[in-house]
Amino acid sequence: MNRTRRRAVKTRRGPMVPIPFTVFIALVATGALFYLWLCGKCDQLGRMLQEAEQEQVVLQRRFQHESLKWANLRAPENISVSLDRHDLTMGWPTREQIVRLYDVNVEHTYSVVGLRSNMR
Repeated sequence: MNRTRRRAVKTRRGPMVPIPFTVFIALVATGALFYLWLCGKCDQLGRMLQEAEQEQVVLQRRFQHESLKWANLRAPENISVSLDRHDLTMGWPTREQIVRLYDVNVEHTYSVVGLRSNMR
């Protein structure tokens, strides 16, 4: 009897590695691959963010430069120089030519124009 039992144990067919251990190894491998993918994605987003910040700095400098140029062009001295260069004769407006805009009640303005009924 002992002899047949040994043979039965040796000839038993089935998984050599226990199923829970195999599942555990598969989960660990999947987790490791997910971790590597996540690290790669974070690095990629970090590089994109760094490039965007550098571009923002460049654009801010460019904006400041263009704003300064525009402010210089609008200076009264430069306007008179430009008018002289293009042979334009212009003077300051007279009192009758000046139109003053005051703080107006917006609802009253829309009702006068006829847009108030459409706003509701």
